Amino acid sequence: MVKDLSALKIQVETLYKTLQDWRHIEPEGLALKKACQILQENDDNMTKLATADTSIDVIAIFRDAISSIESFIQEETEGQDLWGNMLWKTRRDLLISQYRFTWHEILFERLDPLMKTVLSLGFPFYSEPEHFKEDMIAGQKDNKNNDNNNNNNSKDNNGSASYRYYLSLFGQDTKPANMWSTFMTKYQAQFGVWDSITHDCLKYLLCTDNNGEDMNIYGYIAITREYGFPLDMEKLPLTMLSPPPAPSEQARVETAKMIMDLVTYFSSKEMRDHLIALYTWFKGYNKRDKEQMQTRANQWARVTLEARAKDAEIWTEEEKLADKVDLARRTISLFYQKYMVMWRMGQFARDLFTDVDFPGKGRIFEMKEHVLPLDHANYHIVIHGDPSKWASKRPKIYKFLDQVVKEA
Repeated sequence: MVKDLSALKIQVETLYKTLQDWRHIEPEGLALKKACQILQENDDNMTKLATADTSIDVIAIFRDAISSIESFIQEETEGQDLWGNMLWKTRRDLLISQYRFTWHEILFERLDPLMKTVLSLGFPFYSEPEHFKEDMIAGQKDNKNNDNNNNNNSKDNNGSASYRYYLSLFGQDTKPANMWSTFMTKYQAQFGVWDSITHDCLKYLLCTDNNGEDMNIYGYIAITREYGFPLDMEKLPLTMLSPPPAPSEQARVETAKMIMDLVTYFSSKEMRDHLIALYTWFKGYNKRDKEQMQTRANQWARVTLEARAKDAEIWTEEEKLADKVDLARRTISLFYQKYMVMWRMGQFARDLFTDVDFPGKGRIFEMKEHVLPLDHANYHIVIHGDPSKWASKRPKIYKFLDQVVKEA
């Protein structure tokens, strides 16, 4: 028995909020979200669950779910920062496979038996498709009729194509037998035959039941929310099940040359002059003190604005230095963006960077200490960016570098 009913409510509410914020939510997340929704519909459901079995720590079920999902979301965010959107799509499913066993254990072995016993509501927790309509519509686009839907504000019409299609396939059944076989056969008959790669990809994404052999309504909701309806086949991560091809000898030579050119440029007089401009501007300021560095960067932004209002011929020495700092900021940022692109080219490229010990943690920290405050000042002061949007406008290179350092 849960002695403190309010503690259980807090855990359920926390899990629901966590799942609400999960942008690319997986089928298991949708199912847990639905379970939370049922419990929050009235206090009787929560009380019954809390008092059902004194030998079961009900709070621990939800606490473990929160911990696992928050951990996954953090790793997902870090992976996306490191690999970028395109490459991460092919790697994300490896991460999912590492968590799926835990999610299934929480959902099917711990929570579902309780829901059946206490509330007579087994997986998928609702028996009418109407209860899933909002989940199917939320965040989904109708790929076939998107232009028309953009002119229609009716939530029932915009994105409800997958809901109507579900009803055409399975009627009022929320737990149909052989769901994958039915979906696979009828979808191809209406929208075109899949090749073997597309078939394997969709089966991998959809089939989370019966050891990967069948799908459920939450898998259907998840994939149509992610890829629209009809499914946008061009966006499917078709390469996720195939190992990356080994680079040819020519590709290796070209990659090595690109990396050595990058390293050589870092040692050039041009890069040296850019670095000196930065060091000169921040001279006397403690680079480990973020507040000090940001104050000095803000001064650079104001000087830059004043200089832009004048002819270059009458710039002061400080304004000339500020202009050099601006060029250094842009050049060094672009340099590390090139490094990011090369790092993501493949394991061979990453091994080469490791062999030449470049750029190394020290240079990365130095870049962030000097250039990030300038980028921040440029956004807020020079271009008058919306302060509330800085987190999304902050150059992606910094999140990438954070993950490189973390993995080093």
